[in-house]
Amino acid sequence: MTSVLLPDLSRRAFLSAAGLAGVSALTGPAVDAARADRVGFVHGRVVEILPSGLRRALVGVMISNGRDVVTTDAAGRWIVPVRPLDLVFMIKPAGYSYTTADGDRASGVPEFWFDPARDGSRKPVEFQLRPSPEPDRFDVMLCADTQPANALELSYVRDELNRVVDPAAIAFAIHHGDCVGDDLALLSSYRDVVAETGLAWHHCPGNHDIDPDAATTGRPFKTWQRVMGPAHYAFKAGRATFLMLNNVSYDADAAKAGDARPYRGAIGHEQLTFVKNVLKHTPRDALIVVSMHIPLASYGNPDSPADNTGDTAALLQALQSHPHAVSFSGHAHATEHHYLNSAYAAESSAHHHHVLTAFCGSWWGGPKGDSGIPCADSCDGSPRGYHILSIDGNSYTSRFIACVGQPERQYRALTVDRSGAVKVIDGSVDFDLSERNDGLFLVNVFDGGPRTCVSLVSNNSDETIDLQRTAIADPIIQRLFAAHPQTLKPWVTAVPSSHIWTVALPRQQVGVSTGWRIRVSGEYADQLANLDQTIAI
Repeated sequence: MTSVLLPDLSRRAFLSAAGLAGVSALTGPAVDAARADRVGFVHGRVVEILPSGLRRALVGVMISNGRDVVTTDAAGRWIVPVRPLDLVFMIKPAGYSYTTADGDRASGVPEFWFDPARDGSRKPVEFQLRPSPEPDRFDVMLCADTQPANALELSYVRDELNRVVDPAAIAFAIHHGDCVGDDLALLSSYRDVVAETGLAWHHCPGNHDIDPDAATTGRPFKTWQRVMGPAHYAFKAGRATFLMLNNVSYDADAAKAGDARPYRGAIGHEQLTFVKNVLKHTPRDALIVVSMHIPLASYGNPDSPADNTGDTAALLQALQSHPHAVSFSGHAHATEHHYLNSAYAAESSAHHHHVLTAFCGSWWGGPKGDSGIPCADSCDGSPRGYHILSIDGNSYTSRFIACVGQPERQYRALTVDRSGAVKVIDGSVDFDLSERNDGLFLVNVFDGGPRTCVSLVSNNSDETIDLQRTAIADPIIQRLFAAHPQTLKPWVTAVPSSHIWTVALPRQQVGVSTGWRIRVSGEYADQLANLDQTIAI
């Protein structure tokens, strides 16, 4: 939280005592003294609230204006230059938690920033933290695209989050943008919804979080900054540093020209400078977790500037100083894994970028379940859901969790015969596919990627049949959408999936049945152990 600090030094005395050292020590573009009055400064200190209620200065805490980074001195003091519209924020150190005005541990959206334009740049600012031991091993909920377009859909978000979130098992949550679906009047209510979960939530803005009057005001995220805080920032937890970026670059000219998607994926020079400055204060062996809305790369729309980040290579180059790094995004309403090097080409030792499934799936469409909430299966065939990021020191794993159906089920297996008839494989039922000559066997591994391998292994011999990753739409989703068009948004359609594997079934004589198992190996195999089921083909 922030509060106005009763100054023990006047601003002039503070600057004199600091000798403008806070500025000269800035990590980032130089700010000379001649520009000081025009640029302006904000100063203050960081304190920890001890269990006894006493307050103690914290040294070495990073403070930023979104570009420059400075650390607090032995008295907890800091000073940073500000420009119009800048927010000043604290980068939470490991071993501490955000506090409320009452000193309690904060849930919902933490308040760790100060708005000089609203509250004045001459007032000293105090950021408060409370000691909170953080283990090196912890779990984080990764969410994307809740995207309620109205109050009813926001109630779906509330009900689902309250049902699936266990604050005792999760350290905090990260939302990767499109918190609401264009109606920014819902943003304050959304903030109340996430506070009900008992978790602290961190956010990146999405393209559906843009102000509707952005084309005329030139400020696409003014409501976001007022309600949610900085559009990009950082914090630390355990041995990990989290970078929350805004890569939704608004194009006012395109909006005025009537472009339905007046934005492009871009991080920009200012945020790249911020990233480099934070990393200068971060141990090289730390885990770096980068979150954003628009993917660094897109499987479904690789040439679209609205679905890819144009300066991906620049971000990857900035991350080269820290070899333990991973990034996450949303936006696609599909699950994807990409492996990229600094030249933006796939390679075995490349940076892992994970595009997360959408919490709203196919935009809260489809038939409703027993709970009254639409099934909203995603366009790539996976159920709507979220992911859990498990961190252990500077290593990580992630796993997908479905909100509908069987959360533990990580796949769908089915057959498609030559006439197009589809039958879902149920591991508890043995059946004979021998009459479906030359049919197709298909496995949709919901969180699979290019390093996942899927095979059929014979129970009666050493024979193995490898399935091939195939860019096709899931037939089940095609049929679901075709059967319930009235429940879907107009743009919803089944799309080629990045995580489907297929093989042509061998022609066999009627009545001949051989038992096989589905085997998944490679990356993500540990979370897919339940794929070991016997089928007959």
